[in-house]
Amino acid sequence: MLLPPGLLPDMCTCACINTISDILAQQRSPVDPSILLNSGSSILNSTLLTSLPLDLSRTQNYLRFGLFDGALSHYWFSTLDSTLSPLPPTVPILPLQVSLDAFLYTPLWCVWYLTYISITTPSSPSPLDSLRRSWLELYRGNLGFFLPLTCLIYAFVPTSSKVLAFGAASLFYTTVLSAWNAGRIKGDLRKGGGKDEGRRMGVRFRWSMRNLRREIPTMDDLDEFLDRPVFTPESVTGGPFKWFADLVKDDYGSAEVLYVSVIFFLLVEVGMAWLRLELNK
Repeated sequence: MLLPPGLLPDMCTCACINTISDILAQQRSPVDPSILLNSGSSILNSTLLTSLPLDLSRTQNYLRFGLFDGALSHYWFSTLDSTLSPLPPTVPILPLQVSLDAFLYTPLWCVWYLTYISITTPSSPSPLDSLRRSWLELYRGNLGFFLPLTCLIYAFVPTSSKVLAFGAASLFYTTVLSAWNAGRIKGDLRKGGGKDEGRRMGVRFRWSMRNLRREIPTMDDLDEFLDRPVFTPESVTGGPFKWFADLVKDDYGSAEVLYVSVIFFLLVEVGMAWLRLELNK
């Protein structure tokens, strides 16, 4: 049976990008986070600042996931394009595409990813536990980074190249931010600190790196993040988006990322609306 045009290239593209991305993420990890939680300062400042051996079983798992994910993405983009293309020019296609991607496809993708990893990783919790612990953080992390890029990709990239475009963005995201996190954590650990400081930095590093590779947090991560204030009356009165910015600032290092993303999204929407009006004259 012949495969639909473009399906196999999209599957191979996603598998290759996932494999490279995981290898880079592992090589950029300066410490083993599980050891950090139980280590003193003498260990933290020496042997754990080097990269760990490559986990080939994990990389193979991401390769297999990439094959499935490439097929899923191919059918999503094809279906979305064939469904929305017949609409009249007066219908705002770009906002519809971005909204459906952000609020329909991405939440379901997070469910599919967490379920796959939970089933294929021996030490992982059950799929329901993984979804309960990690779905919101995973969805928020993906939405926060990819929302501005989603606008650009849907506006300028043809359907046949969208899998490659999103994969390249994901690879860039993993490579740059994992390198940044590695350098930041190394510097913080070398400045000193005993077991308590090591635990605090270990949990922060573990959470940030798992956001990069979209892995499943442990109970230690969950307990640590439940202890921090998230939604308070003071945060609401600080601004219309302040409470949501408080949620994302620990993941991205700065609450301004949220505001930049929102402003960028609005500018793209205004620009595309103007372009459609000009083309329809």
